[in-house]
Parts: sequence; C-alpha cells; structure tokens
Amino acid sequence: MPRSISCEVVTLGRLIRSTDSFLVPPFQRNYAWGEKQYSAFWEDLTGAFNGEGEIFIGASVLKPSAAANGLRQLVVIDGQQRLTTAAVLLSALRHHLRAQGCDALAQRIETEFLRGVNAETGQPGPRFTLNTANKNTFDDHIYGLSAIRSVHDQKKGKRSSNTNALLLGCFMFMHKKIGRALRGNGLTIEEFAEKILAALDERVTLIHIGVADDRNAFVLFETLNERGLELSQCDIVKNYLLTLAGANASAALAAWDAVEDNLRDQSVSDFLRIHWSSRGEAAAEKHLFDEIKSTVGDGRAAIDYLESLRRSSEHGAALLEPAHPFWRRFPDAERAAMTACAQAFRSLSVSQPFTLLLAALDATREERAAAQTARLMRAVVAFTVRYTTICGLAPSRAAAAYVKAAAQVRRSSEVDADALCARFFAPLCPDDAAFAADFRNKKSKDNAVSRYLLRMLNDALSPMESGGEAAPDQLSIDHILPLNPSLAWLPAKRKFKGGFEAHVHRLGNMTLLSPSENQLLGNKGFAEKKTIYRGASVAITRALADMEHWTPKEIDLRQKWMAALAVKVWPALAP
Repeated sequence: MPRSISCEVVTLGRLIRSTDSFLVPPFQRNYAWGEKQYSAFWEDLTGAFNGEGEIFIGASVLKPSAAANGLRQLVVIDGQQRLTTAAVLLSALRHHLRAQGCDALAQRIETEFLRGVNAETGQPGPRFTLNTANKNTFDDHIYGLSAIRSVHDQKKGKRSSNTNALLLGCFMFMHKKIGRALRGNGLTIEEFAEKILAALDERVTLIHIGVADDRNAFVLFETLNERGLELSQCDIVKNYLLTLAGANASAALAAWDAVEDNLRDQSVSDFLRIHWSSRGEAAAEKHLFDEIKSTVGDGRAAIDYLESLRRSSEHGAALLEPAHPFWRRFPDAERAAMTACAQAFRSLSVSQPFTLLLAALDATREERAAAQTARLMRAVVAFTVRYTTICGLAPSRAAAAYVKAAAQVRRSSEVDADALCARFFAPLCPDDAAFAADFRNKKSKDNAVSRYLLRMLNDALSPMESGGEAAPDQLSIDHILPLNPSLAWLPAKRKFKGGFEAHVHRLGNMTLLSPSENQLLGNKGFAEKKTIYRGASVAITRALADMEHWTPKEIDLRQKWMAALAVKVWPALAP
C-alpha cells in the first residue's frame, strides 16, 4: 500500500476521541440512512453492548486536515453515515441521562464524544460538523439536546425522504430503543450507559483508512460502499467532479446545488443519464460514472461539465412540468405548443425524447429557433404516440435515434425540425395503416394515457371546448361498460363472448366526463348512462347518446372511428 494511504483497525470510541472535530465536506452526500439502515446498526451494536464479543461495522476513509491553533481535524471522505449515526446514538443516550438527573455521566459523554473544538474559530462546538444540508438540524436539535417533543415537531411536516427528517427520525429511533432496553434488562440508565461506552471503547471496531490527499481519497471513495446503503452513480459522480475541481470546489458545488434546486424533487440521477446521452454519448446508469470519468479528466473539464449541467437542468425541469416558468420566455404560439407537448410527455410517462429535446432547448436562443424547437416537439409527440404508446415497438431503436439526433444538434448548434425528423425518425415511424390497425385494438389500464388520447381526439372534434367546469387534465375516464357491471348489464352479457373483461379496457369503451358527471353514472346500465352522455360537456361523449345498444359491435365501430381520427391527430413523419 502506498505511503499516502494508511490503514488500521480501531474501536469506534477510540476513533471519536482521536480528534477535536470531524468535518463532513459540503460536497459529501446528505444524511441518507432510513430505519432499515439505522435499525441494522442498532441491532449490530446490541450484541457488543451485552458483551457478546467484538463486532465490525465497516471502514471509514478520513483525511487529516491542518487546522488553526494546532487542533486535530479529520475530514470524512467515506463513512459519514455510520459516524453520524453513532453521534446520534450518543446524543440520545446523553438525553436519557440528563432526563434522569445523571448529569455527571451525561457531561462525560458530551466532553469525550460529542463536544469538540471548531477548527476555524477555536471555540467549543459539536465534534461532528455535518454538511450544509444537515448542520443546523444536527447542531440545534441533536447536539443541542432539544426536548424529544421538539424533535418530533421538527420532523413533522417534512417528507419522509427529506434528509433532516431522516436525521431526526434516527434520533427518535435511538431514543426509543434505549428506553425499551432499559425497561427490558432491569438496568439503571447509568449501568446501561456504562455498558454502551465500554462496548464502543473495546468491542465495536472499524477499519480507519487515512489518506493524505483528495486524489487518494477519491480512489477509495469510488470503490467503497456505505454499509447497508450503496452509493448511487449520482453520489459517485458528484464526489468525483467536486474532488476534481480542487481549488474551484466552491464554484463546482454552487453549480451542483443549482442543478438540484432546478430539478427540485425530480431525479438527479435520471437527469444526469439523459443529459449525458444528449451529448451524443449514450450510457446505461450503471456505466454512467465510467463514461464521465473517461471524458472529464481535469479540474477545468469538471467545471465546464458542471456548468453545462446547470444550464440544462432548467430545461430538464421544464420538460417535466408544463407550468414551469421557463416556458414564459417564448412567444405565445410557441409557448402554447411547447407546454402542450410537455403535458403530453407527462401524461404518456415518457422521458426518452428528452435526450434530443435537452440538446434542442440548449440550442434555442432566438425566436426562429423557438419555432423550430416547438415544431420538433410536436413531431416527437406524434412519433412517441405512434411508435411507443400505440405500436409498442422496440425502445432501443428509438433511444439510438434520439442520441444520434441530439449529437447532430450539438454539432450544428441549431434545430432543423424537418431535417432531423426525416433523417432519424421517419424511417422508424409506423405508417398510417400500421398505426390505425394497432389503434383499433388498443387496450389501456393507464388512466393518464387513456385520458390524453381521448382528450386529443375530442379536441380534434371540438377544439374550442375545455371540459365545462373541469380543466382538460381534470376530466375523468368513464368506462362505458363499467369495470364492475351492475345487474342492468346482465341481459347484454351474451353479446360479450369471453366475458366483459376482454372489452372493458379497450379505448373504444372509454370516454371523458367531468368529475361531477362521472359521479352520477357509477356502474349504471347503458340506457341510464345515455341520459348523462346527452348533456355531457365534451363532444366525444355526447356522440354516445346516439347509440341504441352497447355491445362489442359498437365498441369495435367506435374504436375504428377513433383510429381513423388518430391518423390525423398524430400524423406520420415525412421522409
């Protein structure tokens, strides 16, 4: 092993005592352990608490950092989840001791394990300095010894996946487990605390890997996984880029934070993969880091790549959100077309086209380009409906076409919608005959997809109508032959050979209603339904009132009519 890397087996208690402060750098991931992970951590420790021998809790990669006033500081490169969880456990134990008046032992835990010295100010403070996202919550409510009710209130209202909700949840879990252990083993809180401290000092072991510089730190970070919660490709990419940035790490972190802010609750991992593919370099998620590492090899390249991620992240967020403010910068006609396409992608639950559209939006900097991008988006929606939604053709061929088209846009820095469609998508696009044939037989159990298809067909009949009191995306799906037919449908059952189930999910058996109209129908017979259909707020539903019966014949005829209309609504791409 090179001298720049050292390795030793230490007890957890000895490691914590060995430094004045642990620093989790800003670029390390937030606290991410949920109950599955910290429950396993507790179960591992209880054997050691009961004197059943040593336990091994993994490895930590730490880098000594020169601090002011000769203070000792260890920068946590890997292992922050278990070290933070250990600190939370000790804080919960101190909380129980204080609550029962055992101030001397509580003070010992605080002095030996929890309180350190701030490496910048030289003043007393938490020995564990977490990253920006977790620092205030840890300092104020865990190190700061909030009342358990206050911890509960702080957690209340946060999404269960929120990093600080996870951190506070860990404290509440450890606090509860200590309380139950006390009730179950007959020990006093002081006796139990001494058993825990003895175990940390003597039987809870880990491998302490020390590194001299960031380069060696990342080599290890890349190959080690957190105990019980593997690092995602996103975690590894982030740490690689920020480590590579070196002296520009603060600018790199700002760019990464902007990406996360723009995407909000959306998946950063998915965006990274789509953005990389939009450069014309497709990669599966599990190979994403390897692809990035092979291309982004120095600090300047890392900053440039992060800036491209930052710029594109707003576009990626907008493609997933029709109401995103980004669309407001375009002229009215283009904005209306673009937001309608974004709504289509959401309804159809597709993101594959974003590979091309990210490249197109990055290249859209003037009104003429906006018109071309809007035209391209409309064409891509039509292609998606034909190729994917209705015909269900191989996604790999479409994915390859999107990557190649994106590479073309990146090379030329312009969007020529007709040329892109003719070259990359028209050869794959099902013709009218194939599309209509598959549409005539289409079944769907996805209400969002069905609602989108029916709404677009209705708009082709009556484009000025919006669904009465309901906005277009709030219209309900009504199965004309209900999912659970009432007794009123029994006389018609002999017409449905093979039973009702074979017909109920066909598009021809579905229509649109406002929510209030749908509530009136339930699973009534067709004759009763027609009275509601006659006054319905959408044209595609009013037409049903002219039907005398509702049998497979009528479903076939209606779906055949839908297919003929669909050919016009989602036109084939011209070669």
